[in-house]
Amino acid sequence: MAAPLPSTALDGSAPHPDGALLWVDGHLRLQGALTGGWHTPASAAEPSSPAVHALVMGDVQVHCALLRQGQLHVQGNLSVHTLLWGDGAPGGLTVLGQCAAQVGLFTRGYALQWNQPPSFDFTLQAADPAGNSALGQPADHETLGLVVPPQYLDADNAGTGSLAEMLNAPALVEAARAQQPVTQPTAAVLALLPPVPSFFQDESISVANIRAAVQSPLIAPKQFTAEGWFGQTDFSLCRKHVDSDGDARQDSVFITVWKQWDFYLGVDSPEPAQGWLGGGWSRLQRLFKRHGGQHPVVPSARSTGSTPGLVVLYRPYAQGVPGAWAPLALGDEDGADPAAQRACQQAWRGVLDYVRKGTAQARAHHPLWAALHEEITPARLTTLTSTPLFTERYNDWWDSEKNGLWVGQFWMGARQPCLHQGEPWGRAFKLSWKNGEDGPGDAPDNAHSAYQIDIEEAREGPPLLRVAYSQRQSEPRTPIPPGAAAHLARLLRLYRQAQTHIERLSAAMAHDAQPPQHPAAQLLTVPPLAPNIPDTAVFGAEWMQRSARWQATGQSYSQQARAQLAAADAPPEQAMGPAAADASLSLFGAAADAMPALDDPRTADAEAVLQLAREVHSHADMALAARFRQRFAFAPDALAAHAYRAGQPAGPLLLLDDDRAVVRVTQGGPHGTHWWLLQGLQATVVKGLHGAGRSPNRQCFAKFDGRQVTTHAGWDGPVIARFHLPHHAEAARTGTTGCDEILPFNDGLRVLWRDATGVYLLTPDAEQQLYPRAESNEAANAPEHPDAQEPRAQPLLHMALSPDERFIAVGDQGSQHLLLNPCGEVLGQWAPLSACAHHATFTHDSTRLLAHSCHLYTGHTGVLHLPPEGTGGSLHAHPSFPGAAALQPFHRHSWRVDATTTLRGTVMEGDAAGYLHALSDDGQLLWHHHIGGALNALDTSPDGTTIVAASHSGYVVWLRQLGAGMDPCAISTSPYTETGRWIFWHDEAEPLHW
Repeated sequence: MAAPLPSTALDGSAPHPDGALLWVDGHLRLQGALTGGWHTPASAAEPSSPAVHALVMGDVQVHCALLRQGQLHVQGNLSVHTLLWGDGAPGGLTVLGQCAAQVGLFTRGYALQWNQPPSFDFTLQAADPAGNSALGQPADHETLGLVVPPQYLDADNAGTGSLAEMLNAPALVEAARAQQPVTQPTAAVLALLPPVPSFFQDESISVANIRAAVQSPLIAPKQFTAEGWFGQTDFSLCRKHVDSDGDARQDSVFITVWKQWDFYLGVDSPEPAQGWLGGGWSRLQRLFKRHGGQHPVVPSARSTGSTPGLVVLYRPYAQGVPGAWAPLALGDEDGADPAAQRACQQAWRGVLDYVRKGTAQARAHHPLWAALHEEITPARLTTLTSTPLFTERYNDWWDSEKNGLWVGQFWMGARQPCLHQGEPWGRAFKLSWKNGEDGPGDAPDNAHSAYQIDIEEAREGPPLLRVAYSQRQSEPRTPIPPGAAAHLARLLRLYRQAQTHIERLSAAMAHDAQPPQHPAAQLLTVPPLAPNIPDTAVFGAEWMQRSARWQATGQSYSQQARAQLAAADAPPEQAMGPAAADASLSLFGAAADAMPALDDPRTADAEAVLQLAREVHSHADMALAARFRQRFAFAPDALAAHAYRAGQPAGPLLLLDDDRAVVRVTQGGPHGTHWWLLQGLQATVVKGLHGAGRSPNRQCFAKFDGRQVTTHAGWDGPVIARFHLPHHAEAARTGTTGCDEILPFNDGLRVLWRDATGVYLLTPDAEQQLYPRAESNEAANAPEHPDAQEPRAQPLLHMALSPDERFIAVGDQGSQHLLLNPCGEVLGQWAPLSACAHHATFTHDSTRLLAHSCHLYTGHTGVLHLPPEGTGGSLHAHPSFPGAAALQPFHRHSWRVDATTTLRGTVMEGDAAGYLHALSDDGQLLWHHHIGGALNALDTSPDGTTIVAASHSGYVVWLRQLGAGMDPCAISTSPYTETGRWIFWHDEAEPLHW
């Protein structure tokens, strides 16, 4: 044909179900691509395209040829400008003339036959299990990864399977048919993969080849050893030398096929040596130990087989245990081990390929190493790892569920700069893939290789990259050598594929993050509301639909969370000891038995419902507020992120007998702390109040106005007494004195004062420092003030007054739990059950001290039994006091308790995970109720029908016993229902009632 034709597809059709033959009586010239066998049926009902075979009686000239399964017979010459890809049996290619192409790629059993050796710039052929190859060259995944542009590679493929699986065949075929480039220019590829030098005589195991390997530039100047690995094979090169201990090291190569074979290939030396391996054995000791081996027992002979000076040893593994070392015959001698010979030769060929490519890299000044650092810079890596995928979703390097994700056949994860367990960690990006199978005795998933890129800050100048790798999870990562060509090429390829996935997933996250369209937060009818008006007439049909979904979803979510709480509450096995029980705790989160690991599905709608809550609150109408709360139960988990960002810590608090509450809210620094009076839908600042407390009998109140403390008969009652402040507080400037807690006695003539420096007993005429005590020998382990004029802050300082006013409990982060009498005398001291003493309370009848201690966000509660009032005699006469040398666990749970209150027969504990727990006086769990945010304060009505809780997230919550049973919309097993919640957030113009 005179003029070239466009691209041609050799795809059969239904009239030829057994295939068809295209016969070209002459030459075939195509401007574009010759493709065949790539038609994919549109549905399962459509039959597969039959194969089309082609017979060309002359020459063939095409831009590229992508042939699948069909037979192509060329009588003349075959010339392919770029890619010649033959894929799949029973397809095949026969060329009687000359065959030439830029890239010859033959996969999955595609048969080849020609009369003359072909001419390819790059030859890539899938490995033949039988070792037979028409081209005599093994598969090379990383060369293929550099030859084919990234967009035509399968982004999910790790490059451990067949060459064909690495390609995105549909995209490649489509591009070829559209006459788009499907290969990189030869010069560009050779710039990264220079031609491999032929300094090995052949591929045999010989003295000359061993010496050539150990003389290669893989061993750095002034060094004598080098290591590397590929697949599940690793090796060590050792150049002849005398080490610092005077031991002679011989030219040798040590190879391990993981838990299958060990091989030692060495060059014998006429110098005296210690056994077969000479003094060089000490160099290999670490490698043998690495693979679980011991010193081999070897004969005293030297060279083996028919080759003088060549030492070849091997040992097989059985169930992961190495056997005895023995000489390996390389020929057909009697006793030769064919399996060992094949394994050794295959591993040796891999070493030769590694050394050839490494030598080529060194002679060309390591172009792959330079390309890697040109493409992956600290700035680019920072940008890549700072996407929401790694800052919001997979953002916990030490949590196996959140440290990264699998994308197809490889895993990727990023570490953000952080401080973990007191140690600083820099930014890192890790790629991992499955590398073969675990060996016998390996830990699960050990057969995973990894690359990791760390950004290391330099003392001077810009940050640097540290590029490291590991062959197995059980091994430490070591720097990738600049000559490790296959590893550098694979890292580049996986990095690019990871970029593709990160861009795709980030786009999906951005799309999902688009705020949904919500109805306007406007009411159809505003107060006052008629008693019989339906909710639809108030909120509108669309909000009512959202309400139904909100309540149903909330009930389902709460039910799942309650199921998890029930599982956590199940008694442990009798055989479980304290150590086993502690194993379920998270050191840096709340106790595992307190926090359901669920995501509230209402989160997407939470901000819109919050806007409606603002609109409802603006009308200050109780009837409207009750309707709204009935339609939209508060969802603390759905708004947790907002609360974490904007919450203003609330607590302490006092519940007055008329259902009013007084609460302290920290609203930005010490000058922004206010005490609020909450009543119904009204929240007002109590001007001039800097501290408040209540006596055990609930009749006397103490108030601090910034200058003095006064006690009152009732919250609004007359003054009983006035008290001067502790000396250091008196000396402070008016209005700057901090009061953390004040507790008046029932008579109003004594007050316990706590600030950051200590606990003080105030009377109208005097003050007494109760803690820390100057008499350190009376209060061992309690910090002492050498200078009373400059008291120090005491972390986690706390105090408690027993209901019968006979006992005072004090302590801090560095002390034991101390028990005092009202005169300040130490009655006893006990070591905390966890790291730091941080809270204490007494049961309602003053017969038990509950001493709480913590370690980060977990803790333990200890109990000490006290003599009941009126029993007479001293404390020391009571059977359990102080005979109990240590606190006893009050319950088996590991909550960090920061707030408590007690009723007859009930102890309530508020923990750092936002849960309120009720227990009996003997520590038996009664119920849970989730509030949200770390609980800072609790109070109850005298009859226990009302509970008010204040949290670090800015919540003040009313719970009431309504007789309706468990609230279906709350993560709760309690008989209480939430009837109102005040929200103190810094992004709200005023406190918001829900």
